[in-house]
Amino acid sequence: GGGGGGGGGGGGGVVHVDAVVSAGARKRDEYKDTLLEQKLANAPSSKLTANEIIQQEKIEEQADSFSFLLLLVLLILCFLTAFVLRSTKFPYLQEAGASVVYGLVVGAIIRFVSDIEKLKSVVVFDREVFFLFLLPPIIFNAGFNMRRRAFLRNIGSVLLLAFVGTLVSTAAVGGIVYAFRAVGAISTPLTLIECLLFGALISATDPVTVLSIFSMLGVDIDLYSNVFGESVLNDAVAIVLFGSIIGFQSQPFSWIALAAALGTFTLIFVGSLLAGVIVGLLSSLLFKYADMHKYPILETALLTTYAYSSYLLAQGLALSGIVAILFCGMVMAHYTLRNLSFASQTIVSQMFEIIALISETFVFVYLGLGVFSFAHEYNVVFIFVAILAILVGRLHVFPIALLVNLVRKKEQRISWRHMVMMWFSGLRGAIAFSLALGKETANGEAIFTTTLIIVLFTVLVMGGLTVPVLSWLKIEVGVVPQHGEADDTDDREAAMRRSLFVRIDERYLLPFFTRQKARFRSPGVAARALTNVNASVDGDTDILLEDDDDDVGSTEHIEVVDGTAATAAAAATGSSRFQTYEKPEVDDDD
Repeated sequence: GGGGGGGGGGGGGVVHVDAVVSAGARKRDEYKDTLLEQKLANAPSSKLTANEIIQQEKIEEQADSFSFLLLLVLLILCFLTAFVLRSTKFPYLQEAGASVVYGLVVGAIIRFVSDIEKLKSVVVFDREVFFLFLLPPIIFNAGFNMRRRAFLRNIGSVLLLAFVGTLVSTAAVGGIVYAFRAVGAISTPLTLIECLLFGALISATDPVTVLSIFSMLGVDIDLYSNVFGESVLNDAVAIVLFGSIIGFQSQPFSWIALAAALGTFTLIFVGSLLAGVIVGLLSSLLFKYADMHKYPILETALLTTYAYSSYLLAQGLALSGIVAILFCGMVMAHYTLRNLSFASQTIVSQMFEIIALISETFVFVYLGLGVFSFAHEYNVVFIFVAILAILVGRLHVFPIALLVNLVRKKEQRISWRHMVMMWFSGLRGAIAFSLALGKETANGEAIFTTTLIIVLFTVLVMGGLTVPVLSWLKIEVGVVPQHGEADDTDDREAAMRRSLFVRIDERYLLPFFTRQKARFRSPGVAARALTNVNASVDGDTDILLEDDDDDVGSTEHIEVVDGTAATAAAAATGSSRFQTYEKPEVDDDD
């Protein structure tokens, strides 16, 4: 895991996540070769007997089992700590920070106390595992459980922050670091391309700590959506941008090459988006016409494999799997979820959150382990300049928010307090760490070490100061409605109703891609809407109930099998669970 800097993306092409994964695989193979050479050097001259070989393999299996047991124990400690932190609402240490601390402690023990060589090899961060197995469920869950209406209300600010903001941050961070390098303040011989690469990877925000606090305290839904939406799209933009900049290592800089890189960047992003959307829409048609309601487990398994296929499809087409699986999750939540049985809806929503939580915790533990698991090249000036640069580069939030406010009504504008909180929420995390771990340049060691320090600083220090900053800014908390409660956003919802996309979606797309036969919007509890409608009698009828807060990802499907809306309303009021009633004999007039 400590291999030095290798060459960049050969041939002048654009290097994407698949190239990043390949680099990680090469380093892991090199490590395995080193272990093999050590075994051969230490092996006796005589051949091992069959029993000795079997015994040796058993010892290695035991070491592997113990290593993975250690990781599972760490996860158990993290989840128990998360329970304590959520119960006590301790403001200065969050779940992500606690996971990093556990990783730091165990990494130090393994590095300085343990003499088990196999244990040291297992705790090394594997980028291939991260990009293929840990990152996809995190990103998919972000899109699948996104608060869609709030996201669409703030789509303008989110897109500007994610695209323009990431480009500005990359240029600002890279420019500041290169300026200090040019005057000799930074001793590491960084090139302009290396500085821009560092700017791109460190511009990938990961405010999971801040968002968990927002969710726990119930901050304004639009503040949450701006921070969340920016971070999700920003990760995808940063990964694609990072791969685009790598291509300049093997060719001289020119404006033509820059224009070509920007065109490639746009093509990759749009192509990845379309790949994810198409897979999501195809899944909705599949579940619309395949009546699998009696087999919720099979239904859930099929949906899960369908979701992951969008990531692999984009990777196979040399596109961005992150962008594809993000938009696939959003499309599946909006269309496919409506075609699932109530049991499957409950299963998938919770299952994706569970898998994402495990993956995120695993990554943060590895971040802590990484401090002692890799070779480092510390440059104190570089570290301090980089921290200053990311804080300055993050200032793009203010002009973008002011620009958005020019076209918004007064009650919908982003306040100064929210701007400051959005600026402060730009924590760094797993994406930046994994991109830096590739050490794609000659000074990759210094870039990786600086990135790791920045991630630890933002997660532990800035994450721990989130609650005090909210208090200092006097940002109101406890304003996000719970499921079934009214959301005081009537004006903004009315604006959404008037939007062209929503009208097209409700009139054409939803009927085409879903099986719903009646759709009701309610300003309050779903049962209140049901009492005012006449449900048609149809054994297969699904009445989709949506609160104004359905953007939280909570939808209720109630199958009206007795033909009376009053009974269904009573069922919805008494319990949010799916309930079945005996279908009585009814006349056509009923």
